[in-house]
Amino acid sequence: ILGTCALQGAQVGNANFLPAAPTTASFTVIVPGAVTLASSSNPSVYRSGIVLTANITGTNPTGAVTFSIITGTGPVTLCNAVPLVSARASCPVPASLNTISGTTFTATYSGDANNPGNTISHVQLVNTISIALSVVTTPIQPTVGATVVLKAVITGLNLTNKVTFNENGTALSGCGAVSIALLPGATDIGVASCSISAITAGSHSYVVTYPHVTDAGFEQVVVPITPVAGATDATDMWWVGLPENGWGASITQHGRNQFIVLFVYDANGNPIWYVLPQGTWNAANTAFTGLLYQPTSSPFSSYLTSQFLPGISVGTATVTYNTNGSAALTYTINSVSGSKTLVRQPFGADDGLARLQVGDMWWAGIEQNGWGMNIAQHNRVLLPVWYTYDAQGRTVFYAVHGGPWTGSRFTGDIYSTVSSAWLGVNYNPAQFVVTKVGTMTLDFSDQSNAIMTYSINAVTQTKSIMRQPF
Repeated sequence: ILGTCALQGAQVGNANFLPAAPTTASFTVIVPGAVTLASSSNPSVYRSGIVLTANITGTNPTGAVTFSIITGTGPVTLCNAVPLVSARASCPVPASLNTISGTTFTATYSGDANNPGNTISHVQLVNTISIALSVVTTPIQPTVGATVVLKAVITGLNLTNKVTFNENGTALSGCGAVSIALLPGATDIGVASCSISAITAGSHSYVVTYPHVTDAGFEQVVVPITPVAGATDATDMWWVGLPENGWGASITQHGRNQFIVLFVYDANGNPIWYVLPQGTWNAANTAFTGLLYQPTSSPFSSYLTSQFLPGISVGTATVTYNTNGSAALTYTINSVSGSKTLVRQPFGADDGLARLQVGDMWWAGIEQNGWGMNIAQHNRVLLPVWYTYDAQGRTVFYAVHGGPWTGSRFTGDIYSTVSSAWLGVNYNPAQFVVTKVGTMTLDFSDQSNAIMTYSINAVTQTKSIMRQPF
């Protein structure tokens, strides 16, 4: 939401490519009675996200599976009543729960008219001395002359060595031996950063290395970067300011590609979103133009990608970036034209503590194409906005405002908003009303993968999410 409860943008799914999927553990229920169990991720890397999958064998099985973790005080539900799809149900397990070898997970099948219910167990082994290293860049794909930050995340126990950043065998200035800063509230996950000023044209290959403490081994990641010519990165939440508090536009930029979402309100003041998934720059690289869409799909509570329909374009929009840091938004939507002057939305002062860098467009992969979440980030403060669909399959958005971190785990309250009609009228911020409707937790295994758990209007669900490529 914008202003006192700022809004952030979103993106329709894109299927160009995906990061590596989390490791998967498989449960197999053979009906009736007999149970077999196999795991393809045993043992798993320390503090890695895993996915539990129950396969039900029987006579056209229907129903649902509930996944739990066994703790010292009993079972704790991870994914409740996951409906079967093609006799299968899955549950992602947050990385923070995958740190102790020998943890027991259970999958309980509800049964149906043709098949009895059943419960099976899986003992998850973890390589507790394993180390994981990952690196992201900010901006995602820089333009020539930009400052680029390489941020490494290291997970494991006893993280006392230093990280090196080099190019062509030569340490980058000031980055020959960078100490790891543990995330506040964590003892087994930390970050190390290296800033590259005014990146030059051409292909670069940066090598990031973390030597093991316990042996002579090391973890290493190669980061290729080829900066593009074009406009300065505009990734951020943008708004008009307090005079039009309650609506805004997210702009996410990868290289020369921008993904723009307008979070606004229909004629009855209900929240809706329009998306500009791709466009073109003018010759001066100051104005980005593209087609706007308002998709439809199934409700978020029972999402089916097969029902996702981008539809025909509802109009066009152009964002022209001015030298004073503002931007002019002009649009035509359903034959109604208008214009607004936008500025970046301020939020999130720097507290000086170590942080992950997760600002980007996120989604649940091609399997749930059509919905997603934009995470705006200023320092350690996140401003996620979840763009999805209501019970009638119409576009709706929810904002997560504020929220504390514990290690790599972020938790915040989910808000729904109503406000003034936006299209073709003078927006009235006095009609902006914010209502808390639930909570959300984002449990990051690294800076590119997370488990999203939400409870909203009596619906509790868990999804694996990752950065959206476009």
